[in-house]
Amino acid sequence: MDRFRLDGVDQDGVDTVEPMRPSSFDMTFSLGSYPRAQGLSRDSDPQQSNQDENDENDNSDNRRRAGRGEKGRLHVDELMDSTRSQPLDGSALESSKSYKRHTTASSPASSVHKDVANIALRLEEKAHEAIDVANLCGKVAWKLAKRTQDVHIYRPATLPSEEDASTKLYFRVSCEVKAHLGTIMEYLTPSNSRSYYDIESQVFPGLLHAAVIKRMELPERAPSTTTSSGQTLLFPSGASATTTTSGSHDDTSSVGEDSSESFPHLQVKWHASRFAGRFVKPVDFFFVEYANIEAMADGRKRGYGYIRSVESFKGDELAIRLAGEDVAIPPSVAKCKRAVINKGVYLVSPSGDSQGTYEVTCMMVIDFQKQFASSVGAKIITNFTERLIGIRELLFNTLFRPIAVLPKRSYAILNADLDKESPREAARRCLLDGMGMLAMEPEESPDFVWTVMGGKDDTYDVDDQRDGEEEQVTRAINEIVDCCVTKHGACFAICCPSVEVAQALFTCYDATDKSFVVTKASGRDLFALDHKPALEAINDATHGILKEMTQRPDKFNLESNLLPAYYPVARERRGAVPRGLKRNGSRYQMLQPESSARDLSLHLGAEVRLGERLHMMALSPRGVAPKARRGLRDAVRISIPTMDLQDVIGCFLSVGMSYDRVLQGDLNAVADATGSAFPQGASLLSVSHGQQGVMTGANESVHANSMLTALIITNRKKSQKLNPLRPLNVRRTTTS
Repeated sequence: MDRFRLDGVDQDGVDTVEPMRPSSFDMTFSLGSYPRAQGLSRDSDPQQSNQDENDENDNSDNRRRAGRGEKGRLHVDELMDSTRSQPLDGSALESSKSYKRHTTASSPASSVHKDVANIALRLEEKAHEAIDVANLCGKVAWKLAKRTQDVHIYRPATLPSEEDASTKLYFRVSCEVKAHLGTIMEYLTPSNSRSYYDIESQVFPGLLHAAVIKRMELPERAPSTTTSSGQTLLFPSGASATTTTSGSHDDTSSVGEDSSESFPHLQVKWHASRFAGRFVKPVDFFFVEYANIEAMADGRKRGYGYIRSVESFKGDELAIRLAGEDVAIPPSVAKCKRAVINKGVYLVSPSGDSQGTYEVTCMMVIDFQKQFASSVGAKIITNFTERLIGIRELLFNTLFRPIAVLPKRSYAILNADLDKESPREAARRCLLDGMGMLAMEPEESPDFVWTVMGGKDDTYDVDDQRDGEEEQVTRAINEIVDCCVTKHGACFAICCPSVEVAQALFTCYDATDKSFVVTKASGRDLFALDHKPALEAINDATHGILKEMTQRPDKFNLESNLLPAYYPVARERRGAVPRGLKRNGSRYQMLQPESSARDLSLHLGAEVRLGERLHMMALSPRGVAPKARRGLRDAVRISIPTMDLQDVIGCFLSVGMSYDRVLQGDLNAVADATGSAFPQGASLLSVSHGQQGVMTGANESVHANSMLTALIITNRKKSQKLNPLRPLNVRRTTTS
């Protein structure tokens, strides 16, 4: 099926986008060969180059018109003018004469290398010129025209005197994006047809087709390359000049740890869409794109992408000219009108001192044949604004994915066979070899060393044998370097504050009809309830389940026994209940027993006071699932701003050990409840034992053994500000 077929549009169509095929425009870039091309460096004298270009303007115009009829090439006559206008010293003139004498002997590959180098250099110069135009304090006086969804839309207050405002459309859109620099650049300037079409189909309204027509590889950095003719061609960022078509680059692109390694990109693209509606003739762009990442003066990096339309011609001519490039062009391309990008630039700059935040700017200058309707210009600006918003949202949805924590050349991995080497010698050899690989001095130490002991379990008759080897390895490493040595690995916690998250902290325990009065206590130590030892009073409230422990405390070693921790008590809350929570579900604060003593006293997680009433808490296995589901949904419902269940993409849930014990290790009920609460999200469930909780005020601590702790993650952008009129305590979500 032809995905480009224009259903419901006849050959002539209803054409309200009048000024879109400029047959008389001189778009000055091509990918042909240039017999007169000389080396071009950005360090050349710009004043001399500009003067020479002005002197030869008339002749260059004639050459452009004459060369326009050639088949199979896209012309860059401006490039020839620019390269010829570079001043040459004596050695360069001699090299030029030598080059003319040996033109016939030059290899085709050398010519291709020179062509690609000159194209890249010229485009890089044009890119920096466009960046100056896009600057708010630059050549064009930009004025904020509109702000939508945190995207700023600028229009020029006044155009430069040489520009015709009636035939050119200027606009600038910008917003902040939190993502990796390389990832942002790959989304703005995809380097293969598959990813280009996939991204554009999600972010550009009315997309018909998007493809990388031609791509020239510039993968490796090299300051200079000397050709056989004696010329020196300075590459902006690359040494290789392999020309390929889009057919061999349809694999999904990836961004490595060093984002600058995959740049620059130099390619020709085609983009077609019905941006003005279904019953209006579609419009296409055919442009060259140069994208790169460079270091700024302060050491930080920024990315930019420069685009400019190539020579304009009809759609059927496009198919003929690209016939030798093995590129499939849909036949209906002839039905599109050609839109001409005079200059365009994407700029990705670090935003202030905020790590991982970039300001993405898109500036476009589009040429028209004649005066255009204001509605057409507004529609174009709206579409590019929606494209930027769409790319920003796509990047937000990719925040939660595996990332490379350690960059290349910052770690080394070595192995040793303990059947052939002793643990001590193997550890010393691996450590010293690794430090050599990292070019570390003998007096330096790595940040940490992670040791992993492998092998089949049946090779060890006694577990102590493996433990002894691990101790030898650790001791040998510590003798050489001063760093952390671990056999458990490393764990990193990463917080992404750019999306809305909600916290849930609740219990599935219920208060029983049994209550006590504190008759003896000191701080967190509870000695007596109703004038009975604390543990004995709890045994009576649980119908004698702890009878043997209370009668023979020496046998059960109460100081280290965790059994009392599974029988929490609670105090009744006094004060306001958080918004959205039921009074009977949130009025109890859990007090988790942490340990007991031979005198049957308990050490609690919070201080208790003489005379206050405590309630015995109990957990019903049948009530776990509905209460867990209700607690998770309550957290979403009372969040600020209120979340939609459809926005939830994930939930990390930590379950206390009490639930694991009462449910006899079967936590499927909790997992099912989480899946039912968030049917669109992924869930991660863990079991915890200990005191991970929160402090919500004086003497108000909540512990994990009787609680469920959840972090609920959405794909919605985080709100910039909270409502200052709402008290902060409404964000507390401790429920049952």
